[in-house]
Amino acid sequence: MNEVFEKARALGQAIVESAEFQNMRAMEDAAMALPEVAEQMTRYLEHKQGVEAELAKEVPDHAALADHSEQMKDAQEKLNAMDAVVRMGEARGVFSAMMSQVNQVLQFMVSGETEEGGCSGCCDGCSGCH
Repeated sequence: MNEVFEKARALGQAIVESAEFQNMRAMEDAAMALPEVAEQMTRYLEHKQGVEAELAKEVPDHAALADHSEQMKDAQEKLNAMDAVVRMGEARGVFSAMMSQVNQVLQFMVSGETEEGGCSGCCDGCSGCH
């Protein structure tokens, strides 16, 4: 089992050292270093907490809930219009795609099947063709 954990740690280290991860972190840092991004992100999170607080109440204030929701939407739209946030989102998408591929490889190695349930060509342990 130690070998499995060592390989898992090595995989984790390879992921952290990957260009995809490094670029994602750089884009996140660059975006969050911009005052306008930090301001809108703070605004978004404050109103998200407001929504959560209202929903946790026994009798939520629907007007306050609607206001928090609208403010969240506005902050999100402003964030999505910022180039730094767009680049950050793109970098996260590239990293996420890489992680999806890594997970598919692991799934195939363990089960002999891809995530989509595709046939590996090996019938050992298979319940039959569909």
